[in-house]
Amino acid sequence: IEAVPGLRGWVGVDFVVEPDGRPVVLEINPRLTTSFVGLRRLLPPGMLAEAMLAAFRDPGRLAELDLARHVH
Repeated sequence: IEAVPGLRGWVGVDFVVEPDGRPVVLEINPRLTTSFVGLRRLLPPGMLAEAMLAAFRDPGRLAELDLARHVH
């Protein structure tokens, strides 16, 4: 996100991960993507909203939330 100056608000980044582990961005969308729907179903109620608010208020809190441990 930092590589694209001027982004504001919700953005969705579509990417693939190369076999060597390098992410390659395919598209940046100026809205929430369908990934939001899937994450909302996988995470405990309210956790995704909490993460979104933390992204603006206290980015360090995102690591504490550890969303990945809830997604299988």
